[in-house]
Amino acid sequence: MKRIIGIKFSHYGQIYFFYCEDPFVDRGDRVLAETGQGLGIATVMNIVDRLPEDLPPDGVRDVLRKVTDEDQIVAEENDTLTYSAHKFCESRIRERQLDMKLVDVEVLFDRSKLVFYFTAPTRIDFRELVKDLAAVFKMRIELRQIGVRDETKILGGIGICGRVLCCNSFLSELHRFQSKWRRSRIFL
Repeated sequence: MKRIIGIKFSHYGQIYFFYCEDPFVDRGDRVLAETGQGLGIATVMNIVDRLPEDLPPDGVRDVLRKVTDEDQIVAEENDTLTYSAHKFCESRIRERQLDMKLVDVEVLFDRSKLVFYFTAPTRIDFRELVKDLAAVFKMRIELRQIGVRDETKILGGIGICGRVLCCNSFLSELHRFQSKWRRSRIFL
């Protein structure tokens, strides 16, 4: 019987729901799952009885398996690649004097793509940077501009209240809320 598990691919990511046939998978276990981007290692956050109401059952994928020792070795090699990619990209950003801040680098488990997350105050022409990265790492390169709240969610920090920032501690998705009062009020 398939169980429904909630998994996170990164410590700052949101929870995604997958089916799991392995009865021995439990909270805290690491599993290998196929996403729209490719293979990824995720941590099991919870096991639920049913899917959320807004999620169609046909849109839920299956977890492939628990992480093996060989998978763990590949994950450690990917962590090393992530570190070197981060350092190299930062040096190229400084060399090309681009007005952007590199926040994080993610490599897919199967090494089909490197994703660089950055913030910037304006639009940036980073075509030459992508060419530099592709020439060195020989894989698909994707640069994603993120907002400052997303950056805070990734990097963390302490707020003026002395506690860990809300964006980092418990908000799984960032929504732009607009009150009914603001929408209905006419500003002259």
